[in-house]
Amino acid sequence: MPPPRKEITSASNPLVKEVVRLHKPENRDGAWRILLEGPHVIGAALESSRARIEKLFIAPGAEADVEIAGISCRAEADIVEVSDAVMRKIATTGTPQGVAAVAVIEFPALEAMELAPDALVVVADGIQDPGNLGGLVRTAEAAGASAVIILDGSADPLGPKAVRSSAGSVFFIPVARAAPEEFIAWAKSRGMRIVGADGHAGGASVWDISADGPVALLFGSEGMGLRQPVRGALDEAVSIPVFGRAESLNVTAAAVVIYEIVRKRSQQGASAPC
Repeated sequence: MPPPRKEITSASNPLVKEVVRLHKPENRDGAWRILLEGPHVIGAALESSRARIEKLFIAPGAEADVEIAGISCRAEADIVEVSDAVMRKIATTGTPQGVAAVAVIEFPALEAMELAPDALVVVADGIQDPGNLGGLVRTAEAAGASAVIILDGSADPLGPKAVRSSAGSVFFIPVARAAPEEFIAWAKSRGMRIVGADGHAGGASVWDISADGPVALLFGSEGMGLRQPVRGALDEAVSIPVFGRAESLNVTAAAVVIYEIVRKRSQQGASAPC
């Protein structure tokens, strides 16, 4: 028999205040405790071995939704029934989806990452829009990339908007954080080719990019492109042919660059994309 559920109806409850603190990344502890919102993201976390749900918050009537009811049955966590007012307080969106959770996820240290000899690593350099960052993580995971590395100065990959934009992909692909200099030393020590998709740096067409060997693909912010020192460390810069008036593609076109490498490796008869 499941334990009795706790009920919270006051937005000033200490537990609610504790959850609201997770809206800001600086309030997280070393265990990477994060807030998840909505059944899709929480369901993805339940399927992942990298995340552990600690508390599940459910609004009145939310379990009439089959997906949310399934989550409450599967989650090995404390379930708290909250009022609509409390759910609005917990949520970071204007229209809460009836369920939220506190979860713990641990990112691997850069040096601890074990990658294949032909690894394809996607690197975010100074991408400050959490929606763009989450979309990049989602694309990397969908393409079968080996890992994602978030360089200092980028958005928080575990912020609610970034997690939502990743559609839960952040739970299924190794993600590490690093200083730019740390990443450069790490990549070079492993014989990686550092390739930057940077319209500001010019470079050859993406159609000519080599898919051989381990590759680190760097993407910068839409406004600034790649920053120093990573721009100075590039082995190769690539660009996407632009036939219209668009000037800045960067993150929005990341899928083109990533999948071009995946396509070439597939044509070469590789058993897996990365």
